Amino acid sequence: MKIFIGTVNIASQLGDWKFGFEKNSCKVSIGSFGNHSLIVSGDYDYLISPSFHYRLPGLSSYTLNKKYNKLLNSIYGDYRKWLLKKILREYDVFFFIWRGILDDFSDFDMIKQAGKKLLVQFVGDDVRWEPAARQEFIKRGMLPIEYDSYDYSYNSLYRKLNFLRYAEKYADLIYSRPNQAQIALRPYGVNPYLVIPEEFEENNYQREISRIIHYPSSSAFKGTKYIYQSIEYLKESRLQFAFESTGQGVTYGSNLNKIPYTEMKKNYATCDILIGQLLCPGGGKQERELLASGKIVMSNINRYYESHIPKECPIIDVNPDNLAEKLKEIILDYDKRSALAKLGRPYVEQFHDPVKITARILEELTTGEYKCPTYQPTFFREEFIPESPEHLEVYNKWTEFVKNEDWYRQTVPSGERAGLIF
Repeated sequence: MKIFIGTVNIASQLGDWKFGFEKNSCKVSIGSFGNHSLIVSGDYDYLISPSFHYRLPGLSSYTLNKKYNKLLNSIYGDYRKWLLKKILREYDVFFFIWRGILDDFSDFDMIKQAGKKLLVQFVGDDVRWEPAARQEFIKRGMLPIEYDSYDYSYNSLYRKLNFLRYAEKYADLIYSRPNQAQIALRPYGVNPYLVIPEEFEENNYQREISRIIHYPSSSAFKGTKYIYQSIEYLKESRLQFAFESTGQGVTYGSNLNKIPYTEMKKNYATCDILIGQLLCPGGGKQERELLASGKIVMSNINRYYESHIPKECPIIDVNPDNLAEKLKEIILDYDKRSALAKLGRPYVEQFHDPVKITARILEELTTGEYKCPTYQPTFFREEFIPESPEHLEVYNKWTEFVKNEDWYRQTVPSGERAGLIF
């Protein structure tokens, strides 16, 4: 089986998927718009759209990249359309993260028209709409997610729904998570976090005086300010520990902002405890990487909300209200720390190994049925109140787009609520 994986390398996932599928005897190529930050690593077979955001190696200036784009267009016409036609002839399965190849997602339709398989993995703000997430989190008794900045415009909502509904209409399988599915309609399989255990040095030794790290990709989203408040409180109580963070605002220890991914992994091996994210439940890939490294991990799991998380998961569930108490408890209990640290690597090998996960997905692709936990998102249909009358048009437009699909007729009750037409 030949698989094309693309196109945005969130948390280095494209390479993880390639590793897993190749171990299951698939031929895999990666097409990407480039690395969006230093904390991402990956090699690509196709660089889809070099620009001043995603520079081609050796072309350091915007002007040179612009000339390169013009050269591609002069040779191929629209380079992305040329590339799409090429890979449609060569690949059997298309696996997209964050976006496809064409801006309007019409390539999803073209893939299905060509008789190929399409898998889509949602990873966060590609489909999460903050006004809907805020409503749901508050209804579930949680603090809402925070952002450094957020685009609440009509166009922003349109782009998210464009991607979401095209995936719901055309994908053979969709993988997502409850914390980002507030405006989703179609049932989905749980999005697994892939971690290649061999890429992380396991060192489950715990120091007497704990070294704690917090490396947020976004300080607001991860709840860094609440973590700093807890750290200050524990320092004032004269509890002994070391703390290092790359978060915005107060910087503890070394200034590690924009640390490359390879360097970050070295720091993983020399810490004792990671504090992940406090607001968005479920934790992220970083938490699983630290488990693979044999470390204590504290993050917002909220097992009621994220009920699919295996009971064996050794992540300590924390939130802004109880972090200080639970952190103090685990720092002082050396024996518990030592025992808990030994559980991380085996857990990752069982539940996050790319070879096992891709083998399961290949089976799901063959049968058309999920073997992983599945969810029917209901918040948009049953509870969501549109944040603006002006947005009703775009909500209803994209609901109409998927109304005739079999899954829609089977799982979404017809009717009207709060101006939303189903």
